[in-house]
Amino acid sequence: MQKKKGVLLFGSILFLVAVVAAVGRLIGGGEDAWLCVNGQWVQHGHPSAPMPVSGCGEPAAPAATSTVAFSAMGNLIKDNPGFAPGVWYLAYERPGNPAAAAALSFDASSSCTLNGKVSPCVEASLAAGDRVTVDGIESGGAVNVVSLIDESSTKALSSCPEWVNCMPGPDVGTRCIIPPGCENITQKAY
Repeated sequence: MQKKKGVLLFGSILFLVAVVAAVGRLIGGGEDAWLCVNGQWVQHGHPSAPMPVSGCGEPAAPAATSTVAFSAMGNLIKDNPGFAPGVWYLAYERPGNPAAAAALSFDASSSCTLNGKVSPCVEASLAAGDRVTVDGIESGGAVNVVSLIDESSTKALSSCPEWVNCMPGPDVGTRCIIPPGCENITQKAY
């Protein structure tokens, strides 16, 4: 009787080990696969798929730099505590973040409209505290400025006519005048 119990216990343990091994093989797989070893594909077991042609030993592709269109109105700040010295920032609000700040970067194609006059931003005289609208491309933690327009110019731009009539006539001298501040916005129609 004791012998039967021992055989039964041994058989149960053997069965349990076989079940665990079978489940491990099903879950773990890996017996019939291609493995990347020292930059080369190595056959392990008898894989049913053909050898891969890429993805082993090749340098990882560089992470793509994300670019996002950016447009916000806020105030210019520079040399404030907690910010990089000498860098212009736009302090603005966005949903869930009422104290957002974006570093601004300017290049030769950046356009600034200040007091109704358009000029390259590299030549523009920006002032901390100015209320501006910035349009640009957000990339790598900074905004590459495409255009920067101060609030006074925004108001002036909305009141500038698209064109003035300069067609010949007796009153052409009074009709063909571009309003102050609209020089780079209003065009003369002949």
